[in-house]
Amino acid sequence: MRTFLAVVGALFLAVIVMLVGLFGFGWSRTGPLKKEATLFVDDALQEILADWDGEALFDHAAPEFQAILTPDKLEELMMSGISQFGPMTNFRGSKCTIVRVAFETGSGETAEAECVAGASFARVDADISAVAVKRGSFWRLSGFFVEQTGQGASLQRTAHAGSHALGVVEASAIDGFVAISARGREPVVAAAVGDARTSHVDR
Repeated sequence: MRTFLAVVGALFLAVIVMLVGLFGFGWSRTGPLKKEATLFVDDALQEILADWDGEALFDHAAPEFQAILTPDKLEELMMSGISQFGPMTNFRGSKCTIVRVAFETGSGETAEAECVAGASFARVDADISAVAVKRGSFWRLSGFFVEQTGQGASLQRTAHAGSHALGVVEASAIDGFVAISARGREPVVAAAVGDARTSHVDR
């Protein structure tokens, strides 16, 4: 009986140590990942918004995002930007928050960031929100939202569901991954520019 309890106690202690180590390593990675995400999103948004370039949006999109960015939908989104916002006159930079960090045996480190930025256009100012995902060494967009400043909170609800604190541990020995995510985080694969929107697709 004592041996059994000792084994159970050792396993419990090992799990606790693993969780503490996972949180520690996850937190240590958020700073570098945040910098990477911010650089990527700043470059991507400026390239897309400078001339409302649908090809640039498609080129910066993750595969699951590209699947809903059909030529007709891209044209609708970009024409909405041209007609409702006009040319971009000033970009005020993005601020990103890491909402998921995962380590997978097959693909290594993956991450997801939610970013917000501001910009001035010829007709109006706008709030911009982007969701960026990292797989391997590359960041890509999975969400892109542009909304006139002061028109409501729908943009914030779309891209910022839940707390940003990394407090949820996910793990699977079968699938070979461990992850830390923000509570209430919901995957986002969608786009909206003014009145033009894509359909939300769950990953």
